[in-house]
Amino acid sequence: KRLVPNSICVLVEGSILSQEHALGYRKSFDIILDMSSIPEVVSAVNDSRNIGYGECKLIQTGIGYIVNNLLIEFEPRYIFKLGARYELTDTFSLCNFSDKKFSFKSVYDSVLTTDVYATGLFSIPVRRLREFYGMLDRVEKNLPVCLGVEHMYKNLIPFEYVHSVNILGLTGALNYNGSIFTY
Repeated sequence: KRLVPNSICVLVEGSILSQEHALGYRKSFDIILDMSSIPEVVSAVNDSRNIGYGECKLIQTGIGYIVNNLLIEFEPRYIFKLGARYELTDTFSLCNFSDKKFSFKSVYDSVLTTDVYATGLFSIPVRRLREFYGMLDRVEKNLPVCLGVEHMYKNLIPFEYVHSVNILGLTGALNYNGSIFTY
């Protein structure tokens, strides 16, 4: 909220939270969409072999909520997806992102030995939000086991729709083994 004034923060949660976490989240987020009652989502979110499916369902839920509820009231300039294990740093700047294209940072994936889009933070152009919602359906159907959604976006989002970001202004746990990175 400090780095993006007047923002509305939506949390889409797929884990079963302690009372303490739930209370803390209620103080930090404007809207909380709780998917912890859907067993296949909770299972996927907690299974590193199938986390891509869980990620996809959580993102679909958030985008669906924005399309069906928030866009009725106003049209935001930016829509960001920020992963739960990450936080923005003081190097985050709105001017690094496009409000007309998807804004991704390319990163090297050592497992696939190719570049993929970093998905800890990316922006989605409002005019392509419904189209992106449809893309997520294709991601979910085509996502191989053991891969995250970032491995699919580069295949599904046309290059001309993408703005490359050099500095995300993001830090956090890269994966569940606890290694920290900063972009």
